[in-house]
Amino acid sequence: MSTTTIRVTSTHHVAVRFDCPADMVWRDIVEGIGHGRQFEMQGYRVEPLADDPRAYIGGYCMWREHADDPDERQMFISEHDERARQLSLCAYYFGAQARGTVVNATYSAVPEGASCWYRIDCHGTYDLEIAEGASPETVAAMIAASNIEMDRHLATSLEARKAELEAVAGSLPPAGE
Repeated sequence: MSTTTIRVTSTHHVAVRFDCPADMVWRDIVEGIGHGRQFEMQGYRVEPLADDPRAYIGGYCMWREHADDPDERQMFISEHDERARQLSLCAYYFGAQARGTVVNATYSAVPEGASCWYRIDCHGTYDLEIAEGASPETVAAMIAASNIEMDRHLATSLEARKAELEAVAGSLPPAGE
């Protein structure tokens, strides 16, 4: 059966309530995503893109060389808003499994009382291989399955981060002490 490749766009919005201060979550976003520390903890190597004009706010190259799952990305910060607690970036994925993926994402810490919402809003494009002559319904089902997988991945990542940050927040003395 012959196949063809189509370009797909997907949109994802995930928010998880963290029981810790918005400033703490914001610092985690800036360090973890903005500077790549979170990826270093996952085994990636991270190097700043200091000489790339697209990194006018900041950016880095990250890669992991596992034989079964090589991964390389270039991340360019496009927004760093301290007041709104929003960090936006554009990520270009490279390698055999990358499928030409480009993701634009905004990470934010939205205060709600003594806690906050950690939000990720992203739009991505990638190549999807489909059977030649596939019906629109078949293609829609493939895209829906991919979107469900990505939403699950984002929610699982945020839930793991929530547990880590809430554990740290719970060990801190109350504000004002």
